[in-house]
Amino acid sequence: MTKKKFYFAENREDEGCYSLDLWKEMMVDEEIDQLSLYGAEPEKVPGYFWCKKDHEVYEKNLGNCGFDWCNNYTPRNGKSGICKHNTNTFNTPTDTLIILKRIGDKFKIERS
Repeated sequence: MTKKKFYFAENREDEGCYSLDLWKEMMVDEEIDQLSLYGAEPEKVPGYFWCKKDHEVYEKNLGNCGFDWCNNYTPRNGKSGICKHNTNTFNTPTDTLIILKRIGDKFKIERS
C-alpha cells in the first residue's frame, strides 16, 4: 500500500496540510483554476499527536483523544484503545513545488 502524499498551499498559511484529492475538492468548491502546492515531509514531535479526522494537533497528556472527548473516536481494534485517526506524525513543508491546474472537470499537475 502506497502512503498518501500531502501538500501545503502557497500563500494560504491558514490552511492545513491536505491530500491532493482534498485540494482538488477545494479548488472546485472555491472555483480556483490554479494552485501552487508544496510537498509535505513527515516529522515526529514527542508529546503531541495529529488527528487525521479533525486536522488538528493535540497534546497527548491532556487526554484529547477518546470516547469521552471526541465524537470521531474510532478504536483501531474496534473495541477500545488508540483511535485510528491518531498519528504521531506531522507534516512540514518541503521545497518541492507542484502547480495544480483545473481545466473544467479535469486536473493537470505541472512540476516546478
